[in-house]
Amino acid sequence: MNIQSVISSISLNGRNRRLALLLICLLLTFWTSPLAAQNDLDAPVAATVLRNANLRAGPGTNFAIVGSARAGDVVQIVGQNAAGNWYRLDTGAWIAAFLVRLEAEEPARPVAGVPVGAVAAQVVYVVDGDTIRVRLNGVEHSVRYILINAPESDQPFGPEATAANRRLVEGKTVYLLKDVSETDRYGRLLRYVFLADGTHVNAELVRQGYAQLATFPPDVSRLAEIRAAEQEARAAGRGLWGAESSDPSPTPTPSRGGGNPWPAYTCENDPSPPPNPACPIKGNISRNGKIYHMPGQRDYCRTVIDVRRGERWFCSPQEAEAAGWRAAR
Repeated sequence: MNIQSVISSISLNGRNRRLALLLICLLLTFWTSPLAAQNDLDAPVAATVLRNANLRAGPGTNFAIVGSARAGDVVQIVGQNAAGNWYRLDTGAWIAAFLVRLEAEEPARPVAGVPVGAVAAQVVYVVDGDTIRVRLNGVEHSVRYILINAPESDQPFGPEATAANRRLVEGKTVYLLKDVSETDRYGRLLRYVFLADGTHVNAELVRQGYAQLATFPPDVSRLAEIRAAEQEARAAGRGLWGAESSDPSPTPTPSRGGGNPWPAYTCENDPSPPPNPACPIKGNISRNGKIYHMPGQRDYCRTVIDVRRGERWFCSPQEAEAAGWRAAR
């Protein structure tokens, strides 16, 4: 039975019969269109883009271009059209199936240590010891490692921390895991970062002594792991905690009693311990301006340094004052 015979069997006058026929034709057109025939996958599947590609608003070249992906990008596929020749990404955009290679098609590789929910991304640039640039679904993002703080590039041990981060992640596919916050005040993604072999990059940098624990609630779900890594680095005297350092920064003036020039810098449960024990002066920024706190002063142990706000560490009062900070009263 064809559509015309169906319409003819309906008791309608000529005009209403034509309208009914038009409506059925429109419905059939939609039911057979690529947009109507979409299948969601049971779980997202990672895929690698084989060559530069346009991303479309729908499954076909007749749809508008809404973005692009570069060769080597790792994307997350969440659905496909009925024909299976277009994939829908987790961003809602579509990419032609022949332009990507599903991860399942690659030789098996160890991913057992990568937590559930981590999203694959391609590292395009290492900024410093705790920040990278990645390409995620065709878009570049800055990623700030959660729960750690490495010295800035122009601070003591900063170049070493950057080099260590580069050795771990440069040019690799990494897996990004969110805690609570999506981004920081600068728009950087806040993430735990993992390698395909399960290495937790955040913890590894701390374990090697190139970064220290830095807590910024509410993103603290892996606090115990990072704290244990720092304790291990301290006990082994690695990196920042080494007895000897290649640090070219000025050496603090020794105290009258000799020995440790900063005998009071270690605080019990210090929320913000110095990344380099030789440079423990805390350069804080508050409503009262830029103020530095010396070890042993009243507010030293409770002062938290947030380098994302421009706060920093100093090795001597002279260095702090030259940078524009004044002494705490």
